[in-house]
Amino acid sequence: LGSSCSGLVFSSCAACCRAALGLAVVAMKRNLSSLPCSIDESLCQCPICLEVMFGKIYTCPEGHGICAHECFGTLSGPNKLCPQCRRPYGVRPCRGIMVEQIIAASRWPCKYGCTETYAGSQMVEHFAKCPARPVPCPACEEAVPPASMAAHYLAKKHPLRCATASSTHWNIICSNWEVDDHDRHSWIGMTFRLPDVEDEVLRALIRFSADSSGLAMVELFHCVAERACKVTFGSVPGRRMHFEMVSRPMQEYQSRQDLFEDEDQGDGFAFSVRSAESLAIDGRVGFALKVFR
Repeated sequence: LGSSCSGLVFSSCAACCRAALGLAVVAMKRNLSSLPCSIDESLCQCPICLEVMFGKIYTCPEGHGICAHECFGTLSGPNKLCPQCRRPYGVRPCRGIMVEQIIAASRWPCKYGCTETYAGSQMVEHFAKCPARPVPCPACEEAVPPASMAAHYLAKKHPLRCATASSTHWNIICSNWEVDDHDRHSWIGMTFRLPDVEDEVLRALIRFSADSSGLAMVELFHCVAERACKVTFGSVPGRRMHFEMVSRPMQEYQSRQDLFEDEDQGDGFAFSVRSAESLAIDGRVGFALKVFR
Protein backbone atom coordinates (compact mmCIF):
# COMPACT_ATOMS: atom_id res chain seq x y z
CA LEU A 1 0.00 0.00 0.00
CA GLY A 2 2.82 2.30 0.85
CA SER A 3 4.55 1.78 -2.47
CA SER A 4 1.25 2.19 -4.28
CA CYS A 5 0.54 5.46 -2.53
CA SER A 6 4.01 6.72 -3.19
CA GLY A 7 3.55 5.87 -6.89
CA LEU A 8 0.33 7.83 -7.00
CA VAL A 9 1.97 10.76 -5.27
CA PHE A 10 4.92 10.62 -7.68
CA SER A 11 2.57 10.42 -10.71
CA SER A 12 0.53 13.33 -9.41
CA CYS A 13 3.66 15.42 -8.84
CA ALA A 14 4.94 14.62 -12.35
CA ALA A 15 1.62 15.70 -13.87
CA CYS A 16 1.69 18.91 -11.87
CA CYS A 17 5.25 19.60 -13.01
CA ARG A 18 4.32 19.05 -16.66
CA ALA A 19 1.33 21.37 -16.34
CA ALA A 20 3.43 24.01 -14.60
CA LEU A 21 6.11 23.72 -17.26
CA GLY A 22 3.51 24.13 -20.01
CA LEU A 23 2.10 27.24 -18.34
CA ALA A 24 5.62 28.62 -17.94
CA VAL A 25 6.34 28.14 -21.66
CA VAL A 26 3.10 29.89 -22.62
CA ALA A 27 3.87 32.76 -20.24
CA MET A 28 7.40 33.04 -21.62
CA LYS A 29 6.08 33.29 -25.19
CA ARG A 30 3.58 35.95 -24.16
CA ASN A 31 6.24 37.94 -22.34
CA LEU A 32 8.64 37.62 -25.26
CA SER A 33 6.04 38.85 -27.74
CA SER A 34 5.16 41.85 -25.54
CA LEU A 35 8.71 43.08 -25.01
CA PRO A 36 10.70 45.24 -27.44
CA CYS A 37 13.06 43.21 -29.62
CA SER A 38 16.49 42.78 -28.02
CA ILE A 39 17.86 40.59 -30.83
CA ASP A 40 20.51 42.04 -33.10
CA GLU A 41 18.69 42.36 -36.44
CA SER A 42 21.90 41.67 -38.37
CA LEU A 43 21.88 38.11 -36.97
CA CYS A 44 18.48 37.44 -38.56
CA GLN A 45 18.98 39.13 -41.91
CA CYS A 46 18.75 37.35 -45.22
CA PRO A 47 22.05 37.66 -47.17
CA ILE A 48 20.10 38.50 -50.37
CA CYS A 49 17.53 41.16 -49.37
CA LEU A 50 19.35 42.17 -46.15
CA GLU A 51 16.05 42.22 -44.23
CA VAL A 52 14.89 40.22 -41.21
CA MET A 53 13.65 36.81 -42.37
CA PHE A 54 9.98 36.91 -41.37
CA GLY A 55 8.29 33.71 -42.53
CA LYS A 56 9.72 30.49 -43.91
CA ILE A 57 13.55 30.08 -43.81
CA TYR A 58 15.82 27.63 -45.63
CA THR A 59 19.28 26.80 -44.26
CA CYS A 60 22.40 25.45 -45.94
CA PRO A 61 24.47 22.60 -44.39
CA GLU A 62 26.44 25.20 -42.41
CA GLY A 63 23.24 26.71 -40.94
CA HIS A 64 23.15 29.97 -42.93
CA GLY A 65 19.57 31.14 -43.52
CA ILE A 66 17.80 32.64 -46.53
CA CYS A 67 14.21 33.78 -47.23
CA ALA A 68 12.47 30.68 -48.60
CA HIS A 69 9.66 32.32 -50.55
CA GLU A 70 11.41 35.06 -52.54
CA CYS A 71 15.18 35.17 -52.20
CA PHE A 72 15.82 31.42 -52.48
CA GLY A 73 14.18 31.43 -55.90
CA THR A 74 16.61 34.07 -57.17
CA LEU A 75 19.62 31.76 -56.73
CA SER A 76 20.88 30.48 -60.09
CA GLY A 77 22.12 27.05 -61.09
CA PRO A 78 20.75 23.58 -60.34
CA ASN A 79 22.64 23.32 -57.02
CA LYS A 80 21.65 26.76 -55.64
CA LEU A 81 24.78 27.67 -53.67
CA CYS A 82 24.61 29.44 -50.32
CA PRO A 83 25.56 33.12 -50.79
CA GLN A 84 27.71 33.02 -47.65
CA CYS A 85 29.65 29.73 -47.71
CA ARG A 86 28.99 28.60 -51.31
CA ARG A 87 27.84 25.15 -50.22
CA PRO A 88 24.83 23.73 -52.10
CA TYR A 89 21.43 23.70 -50.41
CA GLY A 90 20.57 20.36 -51.95
CA VAL A 91 17.44 19.10 -53.67
CA ARG A 92 15.35 19.49 -50.50
CA PRO A 93 16.70 22.41 -48.42
CA CYS A 94 16.43 22.16 -44.65
CA ARG A 95 14.05 24.44 -42.74
CA GLY A 96 15.41 26.71 -40.02
CA ILE A 97 12.41 26.04 -37.81
CA MET A 98 14.01 27.14 -34.52
CA VAL A 99 15.08 30.47 -36.01
CA GLU A 100 11.63 30.90 -37.54
CA GLN A 101 10.00 30.40 -34.13
CA ILE A 102 12.35 32.83 -32.36
CA ILE A 103 11.74 35.54 -34.98
CA ALA A 104 7.98 34.89 -34.97
CA ALA A 105 7.74 35.16 -31.15
CA SER A 106 9.85 38.33 -30.83
CA ARG A 107 8.63 41.88 -31.37
CA TRP A 108 10.21 43.99 -34.10
CA PRO A 109 10.02 47.63 -35.20
CA CYS A 110 8.44 48.32 -38.57
CA LYS A 111 11.04 48.80 -41.31
CA TYR A 112 8.97 51.62 -42.82
CA GLY A 113 9.32 53.78 -39.71
CA CYS A 114 5.67 53.91 -38.62
CA THR A 115 6.83 53.73 -34.95
CA GLU A 116 4.76 50.55 -34.32
CA THR A 117 6.18 47.20 -33.18
CA TYR A 118 4.69 43.81 -33.98
CA ALA A 119 5.40 40.15 -33.34
CA GLY A 120 7.34 38.60 -36.18
CA SER A 121 4.37 36.36 -36.97
CA GLN A 122 2.29 39.50 -37.68
CA MET A 123 4.91 41.54 -39.52
CA VAL A 124 4.26 40.39 -43.11
CA GLU A 125 0.57 41.21 -42.74
CA HIS A 126 1.46 44.61 -41.26
CA PHE A 127 3.85 45.44 -44.10
CA ALA A 128 1.00 45.07 -46.61
CA LYS A 129 -1.18 47.56 -44.69
CA CYS A 130 1.44 49.89 -43.16
CA PRO A 131 0.45 53.54 -43.79
CA ALA A 132 4.13 54.47 -44.08
CA ARG A 133 4.95 51.89 -46.77
CA PRO A 134 6.41 53.64 -49.86
CA VAL A 135 4.09 53.64 -52.88
CA PRO A 136 4.79 54.34 -56.56
CA CYS A 137 4.27 57.99 -57.44
CA PRO A 138 1.25 58.22 -59.81
CA ALA A 139 3.26 60.56 -62.07
CA CYS A 140 6.69 58.88 -62.32
CA GLU A 141 6.44 55.47 -60.55
CA GLU A 142 9.26 56.33 -58.09
CA ALA A 143 8.69 54.73 -54.68
CA VAL A 144 7.82 57.49 -52.20
CA PRO A 145 6.61 57.36 -48.56
CA PRO A 146 3.01 58.66 -48.54
CA ALA A 147 3.83 61.45 -46.07
CA SER A 148 6.50 62.72 -48.49
CA MET A 149 4.34 62.60 -51.63
CA ALA A 150 3.52 66.33 -51.63
CA ALA A 151 7.20 67.29 -51.30
CA HIS A 152 8.05 64.78 -54.05
CA TYR A 153 5.50 66.29 -56.43
CA LEU A 154 6.83 69.79 -55.82
CA ALA A 155 10.49 68.74 -56.16
CA LYS A 156 9.85 66.85 -59.41
CA LYS A 157 7.46 69.55 -60.69
CA HIS A 158 4.73 67.05 -61.42
CA PRO A 159 1.28 68.50 -62.24
CA LEU A 160 -0.44 69.09 -58.89
CA ARG A 161 -3.65 71.06 -58.56
CA CYS A 162 -4.50 72.97 -55.41
CA ALA A 163 -7.93 72.81 -53.80
CA THR A 164 -9.72 75.87 -52.42
CA ALA A 165 -10.36 75.76 -48.67
CA SER A 166 -13.31 76.67 -46.46
CA SER A 167 -13.92 76.11 -42.76
CA THR A 168 -15.68 72.76 -43.32
CA HIS A 169 -14.30 71.35 -46.58
CA TRP A 170 -12.08 71.74 -49.64
CA ASN A 171 -13.47 72.29 -53.15
CA ILE A 172 -11.73 70.67 -56.10
CA ILE A 173 -12.71 71.44 -59.69
CA CYS A 174 -11.46 68.56 -61.82
CA SER A 175 -10.77 68.55 -65.54
CA ASN A 176 -13.90 68.31 -67.65
CA TRP A 177 -14.47 64.76 -68.80
CA GLU A 178 -14.90 64.46 -72.56
CA VAL A 179 -17.77 62.25 -73.68
CA ASP A 180 -15.56 59.91 -75.72
CA ASP A 181 -12.89 59.43 -73.04
CA HIS A 182 -14.24 55.98 -72.19
CA ASP A 183 -13.57 54.89 -75.78
CA ARG A 184 -9.97 56.16 -75.76
CA HIS A 185 -8.83 55.45 -72.18
CA SER A 186 -9.30 52.75 -69.55
CA TRP A 187 -9.03 55.33 -66.77
CA ILE A 188 -8.60 59.07 -66.07
CA GLY A 189 -6.59 60.33 -63.08
CA MET A 190 -6.09 63.72 -61.40
CA THR A 191 -3.88 64.66 -58.43
CA PHE A 192 -4.60 67.42 -55.90
CA ARG A 193 -3.08 69.05 -52.86
CA LEU A 194 -4.97 70.40 -49.86
CA PRO A 195 -3.50 73.88 -49.20
CA ASP A 196 -3.63 73.85 -45.38
CA VAL A 197 -2.66 70.18 -44.91
CA GLU A 198 1.05 70.17 -45.64
CA ASP A 199 1.64 66.50 -46.43
CA GLU A 200 -1.69 65.47 -47.98
CA VAL A 201 -2.03 64.52 -51.63
CA LEU A 202 -5.26 63.15 -53.09
CA ARG A 203 -5.60 61.16 -56.29
CA ALA A 204 -9.01 60.99 -58.01
CA LEU A 205 -9.49 58.13 -60.45
CA ILE A 206 -12.28 57.33 -62.92
CA ARG A 207 -12.04 53.78 -64.28
CA PHE A 208 -14.08 52.59 -67.26
CA SER A 209 -15.32 49.03 -67.63
CA ALA A 210 -13.68 47.09 -70.45
CA ASP A 211 -16.87 45.12 -71.17
CA SER A 212 -20.17 46.21 -72.66
CA SER A 213 -21.78 47.09 -69.30
CA GLY A 214 -21.29 50.81 -69.87
CA LEU A 215 -20.26 51.37 -66.26
CA ALA A 216 -17.55 53.51 -64.73
CA MET A 217 -16.22 53.85 -61.19
CA VAL A 218 -14.81 56.87 -59.41
CA GLU A 219 -12.45 56.48 -56.43
CA LEU A 220 -10.38 58.80 -54.25
CA PHE A 221 -7.01 57.85 -52.73
CA HIS A 222 -5.29 59.62 -49.81
CA CYS A 223 -1.68 59.73 -48.60
CA VAL A 224 -2.11 60.76 -44.95
CA ALA A 225 -5.67 60.37 -43.64
CA GLU A 226 -9.01 58.95 -44.74
CA ARG A 227 -11.30 61.60 -46.23
CA ALA A 228 -15.05 61.64 -46.84
CA CYS A 229 -16.06 63.45 -50.00
CA LYS A 230 -18.99 64.37 -52.23
CA VAL A 231 -18.64 63.82 -55.98
CA THR A 232 -20.59 65.89 -58.50
CA PHE A 233 -20.98 65.31 -62.23
CA GLY A 234 -22.50 68.12 -64.31
CA SER A 235 -22.10 71.89 -64.15
CA VAL A 236 -25.69 73.12 -64.63
CA PRO A 237 -27.85 73.54 -61.49
CA GLY A 238 -30.74 71.09 -61.57
CA ARG A 239 -28.88 68.78 -63.98
CA ARG A 240 -26.25 67.23 -61.75
CA MET A 241 -25.47 63.80 -60.36
CA HIS A 242 -24.21 63.59 -56.75
CA PHE A 243 -22.92 60.80 -54.54
CA GLU A 244 -20.69 60.41 -51.49
CA MET A 245 -17.75 58.08 -50.81
CA VAL A 246 -14.68 57.59 -48.59
CA SER A 247 -11.06 57.71 -49.77
CA ARG A 248 -8.77 54.69 -49.92
CA PRO A 249 -5.07 54.54 -48.87
CA MET A 250 -2.66 55.43 -51.69
CA GLN A 251 -1.09 51.95 -51.26
CA GLU A 252 -4.14 50.53 -53.06
CA TYR A 253 -3.89 52.88 -56.03
CA GLN A 254 -1.48 51.01 -58.30
CA SER A 255 -3.17 47.67 -57.72
CA ARG A 256 -6.58 49.05 -58.65
CA GLN A 257 -6.12 51.57 -61.47
CA ASP A 258 -6.50 48.95 -64.22
CA LEU A 259 -9.23 46.94 -62.49
CA PHE A 260 -12.97 47.22 -62.50
CA GLU A 261 -14.69 45.17 -59.80
CA ASP A 262 -18.40 45.50 -60.40
CA GLU A 263 -19.38 43.12 -57.58
CA ASP A 264 -16.88 44.43 -55.03
CA GLN A 265 -17.09 48.20 -55.26
CA GLY A 266 -15.43 48.83 -51.89
CA ASP A 267 -15.41 52.54 -51.09
CA GLY A 268 -15.73 53.59 -54.73
CA PHE A 269 -18.95 54.36 -56.58
CA ALA A 270 -20.05 52.71 -59.83
CA PHE A 271 -22.31 54.62 -62.21
CA SER A 272 -23.58 54.57 -65.78
CA VAL A 273 -21.34 56.31 -68.32
CA ARG A 274 -24.43 57.20 -70.36
CA SER A 275 -26.08 58.88 -67.35
CA ALA A 276 -22.99 61.04 -66.74
CA GLU A 277 -22.58 61.93 -70.42
CA SER A 278 -26.20 63.07 -70.57
CA LEU A 279 -25.05 66.00 -68.38
CA ALA A 280 -22.42 67.11 -70.91
CA ILE A 281 -22.20 70.64 -72.28
CA ASP A 282 -20.34 71.04 -75.58
CA GLY A 283 -19.09 67.47 -75.29
CA ARG A 284 -17.69 67.83 -71.75
CA VAL A 285 -18.98 66.64 -68.38
CA GLY A 286 -18.20 68.79 -65.34
CA PHE A 287 -16.49 66.85 -62.53
CA ALA A 288 -15.99 68.29 -59.03
CA LEU A 289 -15.11 67.04 -55.54
CA LYS A 290 -16.02 68.40 -52.11
CA VAL A 291 -13.63 66.89 -49.54
CA PHE A 292 -14.76 67.21 -45.92
CA ARG A 293 -12.43 68.05 -43.05
